[in-house]
Order: sequence, then structure tokens, then C-alpha cells
Amino acid sequence: MPEPEQKTFFKIYQKHLYFLGIKLDSKKWILLSLIASLALSAASVFLLFVLRPGFDILLIFPFIVFILLIDVFIGIPYNLALRKVDAFEKHFADALKQIADVLQSGGTYSLAIEEVVEADYPLVSNAFEKVLRRLDEGQTFRDALRTLTEEVPSKNIERLVDLIVELSLSGAKLSDVLDDMADDFREIKEIENERKSRTLMQYLFLASGSAVIAPFIFSLVVAIINIMYKVLSQIVAVPEQAMANIVFLSLIFEFYILAEIIFSSFMMSYIRDGDYKRGFLILPFLLLIAFAIFFLGKFLVLRFISV
Repeated sequence: MPEPEQKTFFKIYQKHLYFLGIKLDSKKWILLSLIASLALSAASVFLLFVLRPGFDILLIFPFIVFILLIDVFIGIPYNLALRKVDAFEKHFADALKQIADVLQSGGTYSLAIEEVVEADYPLVSNAFEKVLRRLDEGQTFRDALRTLTEEVPSKNIERLVDLIVELSLSGAKLSDVLDDMADDFREIKEIENERKSRTLMQYLFLASGSAVIAPFIFSLVVAIINIMYKVLSQIVAVPEQAMANIVFLSLIFEFYILAEIIFSSFMMSYIRDGDYKRGFLILPFLLLIAFAIFFLGKFLVLRFISV
């Protein structure tokens, strides 16, 4: 059995890019994404200065834009690859079951793989077509099956294929091994789906608390402090430093919301899927919702309770 290759972040990300169909080096992709995000965030700030000089969200705006762009360029492709992996795993057990049935009926490895390819399982049939090609080149079924672990960036698939190979090498009947592994894989997917349904309330609680409730409360606090400042300034002389302190307080709230959304996105994904990296997919939506509520809430309160 070949020694397992040491996996780095770049190798893992590279595998996800290839699976998605992006044939670029992961280091170059990430570097270009960072440069593009920095350039576009700087350009957006410059444009905002030109359109609205002194606009009060300028301090937090470049950070929001940068994180959104980084998430779009780096996080979204990764999560799209994960969704593609989920679609692959959905039909993988059926493919294993079909191979086991053909082998149990006396068919050859090549015939079993051919039937899976012709069955047209989404994504799975294409992957097994490469396995069939390896068989035609003279490789053993076990070695050809490892093609799946090279093509599909899935820990579940990798563990399952390794287990199939190890059991078959220990003398177990391959058709029985594949049949049992297909059943076990179905149970794994059922457990994952059950986990998602059971953690739905916690997921929604984190989403509403971080993206709706907290930004709204902070917007009310900042707006009320602004109103109190205006009222006091009409009665007594208020130091100019007081307004700077209000702006600084608002900035603290804004950066707190930013950090809270980032943390909550990864925590929500870990609770629901057991994989924090899926948080890249929901991060931009929560970020936009949170700051829209914060700035809109502050604007509306100051608008309707004008002094």
C-alpha cells in the first residue's frame, strides 16, 4: 500500500479547484484573489470618497468590501466544490451496490464498472469511467479504485475506498465488502442529514442573533446617543470631543459586528455540517444583512426622531 501523501492547505484547495473544473495552481489563484480584493476594495473606497466625502461608514467599508471579495474569490469556489462532492456522495452508495450485484452474479470487474458508467449516475459515472480506463490499462481493481480518491476531494470517499482495499487485501470477498460498504455509506449520509435537521434551531438562533438582533440593538444605541448629543448641545455647551467619541463608539460596534459575523458563520457551519470551512458560503449573506440592518436602523431612527 502506498504511503499516504502529506496534505497541505494548498494541495487540498488545489484538489477542490480541479474538481470544480478550475485548472489553475492554488497558490496563484489565492495570490491573484488577494491582489484583486485589495485593489477593488481600495478602488471602492476612493469612489465612495468622490461620491460622498466624509461618509460615516468609510472606516469600516474597506474591511467589509475586502472580506466579501476574498470570500467570493477564495471561499465560494471551495464551497461550490463541496456541494459538488455532496452530489457525488449522494449516488456513490448506489454505484457500489450495483458493482457488488454484478460481481455476485459472476460478472467481471470491467463489466461491473461499465454498468455503473452506463447507468449515468450524476458525477459518479464520470469518475468511474476513469476507473474503467485504469482497468483497461492493466491496473488491478484495487489500484484503479484509488482513482476516486485522487479525483474527488472527499474524506468520506477516501476513507471508504481505503477500507475497501484493506478488507479485500485481508482476504474478504470483494463483492460482500462492496455491498456492506454501500449500506454503511448510506447510514453515514442519513446520520449527516439527521444532524442537519436536529441542529436547525441552533443554526437559526445564531443566524438571527448575529445578523439581525445584535446589529439592530447596536444601531439603536448609536442613534439614541446621537440624539442625546444633539439635545444636550442645544441646552449646554458640549465639547467637540464628545462627537468624536460617539463616532469612535459606532466604529467599535461596527468592528464587533464584523468579527461576530465571521465567527458566527464558521460556528454555524461547524454545528450544522461538522465542517467550519463551509462558513465561507454563508459569510457574505450574513455580512450584508447585518450591516444593512445596522446602518438602516441608525438612519431610520435619526430620520424619524429628528431634533
